[in-house]
Amino acid sequence: MNKITPAVSLSLFALFNTQITFANSDYIDASKFIIDQRNQRFDALQNQIIPPYPAPQSQAAQWDKDVSQQATQLTGKRKKNAEKDKQSTPEYLFNIYLEYVFNKKGFNYNDFKQIKAYNRLNNLFHLATFADDPIQNRARSMDFILKDYYLRGRPNQVLDDKGEYLPNYVDITGSSYPSGHTWNGFKQAAVFATIFPEKGAQFFDRAIGYGESRVIVGAHFPTDTIASRAANYYLLAHLLKEDKTANALISQAKEVRQELNTQCTINEKKCKPPIGSLPSFNENLGYYAKQNEQPSQALRVDQVPADAAYLLRSRFAYLNKSQWQQIIAGTAYPTNSLAGWGAKQNQPESHWGLINLPKAYKGPTHLAEDWVVNQRVTQDDVANVGIIDTWSNNIEGKGRLIKQGEGTLTLTGTNRFAGLDIQQGRVILTQENHLTGPVNINGGGLEVGYILHAPVDVTNGTLALRHSIKNTVTLNQGARFIASGSVDDLVVNSGAILTPGDNLKDPTRRMTVNNTATFQPGSEFHVSLQTTSTQEFDALHAGGTVAINGGKVKVFFAEESPPFNERIPNEDEIQGRFRTEYNIIRAPNIQGKFDSIEPNYLFIGTTLNYGTDPRSPSMKLVTLNVGRSELAFDSFAKTPNQTAIAHALEDLPLNNALYKRLILSQTTAGVYDLLHTLSPQIHIDTLASQLNNHRQYHGTLLQQTRVSENIVKERGDNRGNVWVNIPYHWDRTQSDGNASGFTNSNYGVFLGADKHFFNDDVIFGMSTGFTKNSVSGGVGHSHSNNYYLAAYGSLQLAPITLRAGLGHTWHTIKTDRTVTSSIYSDHNTADYKGKTNHLFIEAAYPWKSAFINAEPFANFAFTNAESHGFKEKGEKTSLVTGRQSLDATTTTLGLRLDNQWKVGNTSSIDVHGEFGWQHQYDKREREMAFRFAHRDQLAPPLNYRGINAPKDGMAIKLGSSLQLTDNFKLSMDYSQFTAKGYLENNLDAKLLVSF
Repeated sequence: MNKITPAVSLSLFALFNTQITFANSDYIDASKFIIDQRNQRFDALQNQIIPPYPAPQSQAAQWDKDVSQQATQLTGKRKKNAEKDKQSTPEYLFNIYLEYVFNKKGFNYNDFKQIKAYNRLNNLFHLATFADDPIQNRARSMDFILKDYYLRGRPNQVLDDKGEYLPNYVDITGSSYPSGHTWNGFKQAAVFATIFPEKGAQFFDRAIGYGESRVIVGAHFPTDTIASRAANYYLLAHLLKEDKTANALISQAKEVRQELNTQCTINEKKCKPPIGSLPSFNENLGYYAKQNEQPSQALRVDQVPADAAYLLRSRFAYLNKSQWQQIIAGTAYPTNSLAGWGAKQNQPESHWGLINLPKAYKGPTHLAEDWVVNQRVTQDDVANVGIIDTWSNNIEGKGRLIKQGEGTLTLTGTNRFAGLDIQQGRVILTQENHLTGPVNINGGGLEVGYILHAPVDVTNGTLALRHSIKNTVTLNQGARFIASGSVDDLVVNSGAILTPGDNLKDPTRRMTVNNTATFQPGSEFHVSLQTTSTQEFDALHAGGTVAINGGKVKVFFAEESPPFNERIPNEDEIQGRFRTEYNIIRAPNIQGKFDSIEPNYLFIGTTLNYGTDPRSPSMKLVTLNVGRSELAFDSFAKTPNQTAIAHALEDLPLNNALYKRLILSQTTAGVYDLLHTLSPQIHIDTLASQLNNHRQYHGTLLQQTRVSENIVKERGDNRGNVWVNIPYHWDRTQSDGNASGFTNSNYGVFLGADKHFFNDDVIFGMSTGFTKNSVSGGVGHSHSNNYYLAAYGSLQLAPITLRAGLGHTWHTIKTDRTVTSSIYSDHNTADYKGKTNHLFIEAAYPWKSAFINAEPFANFAFTNAESHGFKEKGEKTSLVTGRQSLDATTTTLGLRLDNQWKVGNTSSIDVHGEFGWQHQYDKREREMAFRFAHRDQLAPPLNYRGINAPKDGMAIKLGSSLQLTDNFKLSMDYSQFTAKGYLENNLDAKLLVSF
């Protein structure tokens, strides 16, 4: 049960919003109409519908006595339940029906009483069962008016200890006829059947059992309960006949279901279905198993009460009145039974007692003519039976069932009618069906769950078989046949598809043709390979000849549900896939060949062999061979890096999901995209950016050393300095045709302090700092926080000045990269740490003149950036790697120029510049090794290359400083490093304080 009941969904309630909006006005109008009409209904009920109770010495009176004798002697569970059924409170009656809908922990009586629509619905039935009592001059329940009218004595009044009628028992008065308990039981059942018509058969069955309980406890005769049942059916039919009252009942029922469904979304526990067995009763209980020995005449349609058809108005909302009436007639109790004791010839209104509503709610039993069933949702459809419904009675007759509408109709009986025409929707047969005419499918679908005795012709439709068809199946243009089981003969014509085996419910995946199978040109034979076992795959076995006049074989990997889908094979399926043979057709005689076979994949090839079964030379075989094609993954690689990725993919085990996706790829574009977006280059670029970023840090420390030297020379007072520098760095690296280009930016703050020693010949300082770094390139991005610590200084060895620095930087790195391909998409992230060690040494020759100061220099720098090991968080494309590092060893030869102008007693301004040529000595390749996280660790790593470091490059710098006072100095610098395919820019703003 989905939420409140089977086949109920919130989306479908939107169809009924208009009716629910006007529920109150419908209710008021219906209430007035019921009150206006109920006295008229009661007069008909008293004079035409309910006969007098059985006359003395009549067959019905004898049956009444016999059943009462037998019933009161019952013991055990049925007796115990009958004692419980003595209760007739509204809550007790409510609960005996609620247990068919929800379990004991679900909705309860009080929950329903809080629903206004339920109370309105209940009140409509209450009003409909009341009438004006002229004797008491007030409105009373009709059963009490009838009791006072008939004054029948109860069994415990009129039967002796032996169960025989007392003499003159008719003179003993009582209130037995009709049964009040039964009356109320059927009234409550009608309320539930209006809300949940799909379960109406169970509700009315329980009402009959509730009536029987009154007989078991000796409170009523059987005819007392039959009269109450007939009266309630009559009243219910007239409520459903009149649009004014029917619309009100149906709109209130929909509103109740909508409210329940709303509550179910809040608390699903309330909506759990019943658990365990529920009370059920024998069908013949409706007439207490009492009928004459002579054969019974079936109730004809013209003998059905004129308005009885409306009892099925909401149960089979997609049928018409004539069909409702045929169902009522076909399911009626025997006309010679106790249920018809008051029936009169040529008076249909006297036949209400014969109506077997529990059975009628289960569908037709006889098709006297062709039935067009247009199954769709209508205004009167409370339970969405227009979408899915079940007929559970056995159906016979000379008529054909013509299925239209998009709904699904399940037939669970053993049927013998004249055939099926399925034009829309779906029909499901679950039992053996002996149809006297053919089955034609044209636009719809048929599912055969057991044995079908009828020829089947399919055009533009679907046939699913799970057992057997004892006749010929012919498939035409647009037909699709999924077959687990057997057929006598099979013809697959042009445009039709045969798929042996039910992907979900038949692990053997075989179909058998007992006689001859024929494939015509243009037909298709779909073969789904299910597991690694050669015993589990789609196959056709024939007892006679398989004539192959052409057609095509298509190979798929089967999806488990629903049928006809294809999917990626799981681990067990794919390991035995390659270099495996599958015998897809086996027969004593195979004539001809298929025109072609389609593997549908770039990397899996298929072929067909025609030969003899070596284990049984009398049998012929068509064998399917499946294996990797000769097309390698690296055939689609455009760069060395993509080739490395392709080789790493080739090394994946057969059960790897990424490998399975790749070998099943059907488009070259998806393979190209995958090789491109699998790039792990962001990790290399992140580490390379740390090497580049430290060029600016080195420049900051060198410049500060020179500034400190110049302050000493100018003032000679051994001052110290503290400084703060705000750096901003951005660079761009172009693609080299193998690796993607990337951009890098870095900003933050550097702090430092230095002091002079040994008569100002030695300067020593310390620096720290923090920057945030961002790298973007290709399919990845990274961000890092960087924490700096360095020592720097200089030594005067006139005329040479030596400068040096040594530092360490800590990194916390976050990366993400996206794999986007039609084959597989993934998002991988990683958090890991890293570090950079660096040093630089410089020798300079300062030279001063009246016009300009010059300083040629030679610089050596070594930087080592290292990342700790990490494992990406992702799915099948995540990577893992260990500790890895990149180095840069460079020398720079250059010249610095500067000049200074006084602008006050203690202030000055200077302009400075620098030009240098940098050369890198060591290995310039930036390469890292990775492994797929879900791969065998023994497999070779994926060696991926970033963009090589430039061999030579030009560095320039321009800047200016403003000496504000003796102690404060501001400076601004711009520098640039340019090399082939690389451009770096740096801005520095610094404040220096001397002390």
